[in-house]
Amino acid sequence: MEIYREITDEELVNRHADMVYKICISHLISIDASAVDDAFQNTFLKYVKYSPKFKDFNSEKAWFIRCAINECINIYRERKRHSYIPLSKIENNLTYNIVSESDSDLLSKLWALPNKYKDVMHLYYIEEQSANEIAKTLKISVPSVCQRLKRGREKLRIQITNSEGRII
Repeated sequence: MEIYREITDEELVNRHADMVYKICISHLISIDASAVDDAFQNTFLKYVKYSPKFKDFNSEKAWFIRCAINECINIYRERKRHSYIPLSKIENNLTYNIVSESDSDLLSKLWALPNKYKDVMHLYYIEEQSANEIAKTLKISVPSVCQRLKRGREKLRIQITNSEGRII
């Protein structure tokens, strides 16, 4: 088996930066911008520290997705234990400048979902991965991916219905 072509650290950051940053934002929006930056930086520091070798681009991408999610979980747990963030701080978050207001409403409802649904829906709709790719990335079965997508959509529909007071 041939090892995937080595690239420079700069190429690697350029290749995965947007994806890793979106994952960090989606998991840490309720904390603050510095938590997002910390998770983003720690993801790439782990790459430098462990220098994993990849078979292909998909395994490289899967490693970064899993590593970013794990970093976000670690930072979330650590900061949740040690601090309190008022709601007024959340409203001034960076993401409102990145996306339109209607997109922001939808994304905030998506990010409010439990992680097991949010992760699958993020990978499926935002990263445009197939159910098979998601199953490999998250190390769960394809039927579990499909079930989480179904339940995540239903939970999102309920959130939208409740906030807008209408049936979708």
